[in-house]
Formats: sequence, C-alpha cells, structure tokens
Amino acid sequence: GSVICVQETDSKYVNQDFQKHQEELFTVLDQFDSQINKYLDNNSLSTGFLGFSNEVLPHCFMSPYGLSKDQQYYFYEKLAINDQLGALRKDVSIKSQLDNVLIDSEKLRNVHLSLNQKRSPGTKRYLAKGTYVYHHYMQDSFNDEGWGCAYRSLQTVLSWYREQGYFKNLQIPTHKQVQEMLVSLGDKQKEFIGSCEWIGAFEVSLIINKLTNLDCRILFVSNGGDILTKVRELKEHFVTNGSPIMYGGGVYAYTLMGLDIDEQSGETKFLILDPHYTGRDNIKNIIEKGGIGWKGAEIFLPGTYYNFCIAPRP
Repeated sequence: GSVICVQETDSKYVNQDFQKHQEELFTVLDQFDSQINKYLDNNSLSTGFLGFSNEVLPHCFMSPYGLSKDQQYYFYEKLAINDQLGALRKDVSIKSQLDNVLIDSEKLRNVHLSLNQKRSPGTKRYLAKGTYVYHHYMQDSFNDEGWGCAYRSLQTVLSWYREQGYFKNLQIPTHKQVQEMLVSLGDKQKEFIGSCEWIGAFEVSLIINKLTNLDCRILFVSNGGDILTKVRELKEHFVTNGSPIMYGGGVYAYTLMGLDIDEQSGETKFLILDPHYTGRDNIKNIIEKGGIGWKGAEIFLPGTYYNFCIAPRP
C-alpha cells in the first residue's frame, strides 16, 4: 500500500511504503489534518476525497490495498473518508478531476465531510462514495427559490457521475434544459419550458436516463412514518453503488447523502444535503444554516409519501 500527499505550498511529494515508514506517514497525515482545520477556519476549503479550494489545493490520494484493516481505518478516520470508499479509481486521472474543478470552480464539493465526523458508540455510517458538487437555490445567478429544489438535487446527482469520471463530458443541464428534455421525452407539454413548475423523482430519473442511459429505480414510501422499514434498502445502495439519492415528499426535494445506524436499536439518522439553501458558497454558512446535516427520522412526515430516485453506477 502507498500514500501520496501533495501540498502545493511546498511542492513536496511523499510516496513511501506503509510498513517501512509508518511513523513518517502519520506525521504527514497530522500535518494534512492541521491544514484542513486551518483552511476551514478561513472559510476557504471545500473538503472531499480530493479536497479543492479556489485559493489552495491540498490533496491526498490514497491507495489502501495491502494495508491491514486497522491501518486502513486509521487513514479513513484521519481524513474523514467513508470506510466503504476504497482507493481512488485508477481510470480517473488527476488531470481530469482538476478539469472538473475548473468547470464548477465557484461551487463546493463534498460539503458533508466538513461536518463533525465523530460517531456515537455502536453506530455505523454508510455514506455516498466519491465526489459531488453541491448545487442549491440561487446559484449561477438564477432565482429558483420556491420551486427549483428537485432541479438542484438532480444537478448534484449528475455532478457525481461526472466527478467520478463515468461520463467525463457530461454537461450539467440548466433548469430550462431539463424542461426541454422532459418535453422532448413526452413527459411535459411545451408550456412547461420556461415555467417555474416543480419536478419530482420520476422526472429526475427520466433525465438521468437520457443523459447516461442508466435506469434509476424509484423507491416508494407510502407514509413518512414508515421510513425505517426502508433503511435496509437505502443502506444497500450506499454500500454497493454510493451515489447521492434525490428524494421528494410533499412540495420539497432533498438529497440523501448517507445513514448513521445504531446496530442495536435500529435508530437511524439521515445525512441530508439541502438544495433550499440560498446563501453564499461558504462552508461555515452552509453548516450553520442547515445546508448539510444529520437529521432524525422525524423529518419524514407521517401521512406524506416519498419517492427516492436510486441512481445506479454504470
């Protein structure tokens, strides 16, 4: 196993065998951890499996194969990486991921990794894998407040496909482009184009299919009070696929990024990325205003039905 840490501030590259240079690597990781905290304090870092900032680019690329479980766990915990994630995909070049950053340079990536990563005893987390871009209300100088939440959630899911390198040339569609596609598919009438009408999980699945040729599955929950009966299926998705999940209920849409499950009681918390956030792309503001956070099952309202758009990997 090996680790490569790149710090643009001093252009130092470290590539050492884990067993032989364990102490040195731990020191490097401690320094990397300090950098992250420093830049978060300055509101400039969007953390992620690959952490990027407009001003600073500290990166850590990990290849954990060949390490023991304990050794892998150290890295995952240290860098706040989901232990289901594994290594950086070898078919995704660093250059292609840097190109993606330039495409959406003003938007933040993997905002959930800036939350407190400590878990309660006896719980296990299942998170979305890889990198995504956080899309929310009012971005791109476009006012969609009050109606565009599902469009923004769709954009986040599509960004995940692009960021992983599955569809490197995928262009994230605007609201109008989404509407035009739905009309061309026969799902909507021409009057829909340019309107402020909502879309839901079904329409999101149609757009994902049109752009990726992948078939999404709609997980239906007839009553929000029964959400815990669907946790096993949601958990299985994060383990085997790992894409963000767009879901809608009532007049709102959100993006599900993960689960925190108490192995004994079954109590579950849901990691929700909220497209209704209207502030600046500033990680501190996003967390303080609830753009990302862990929520209890009570957020799923009794008497309201929900549709989850389960998007597969290619």
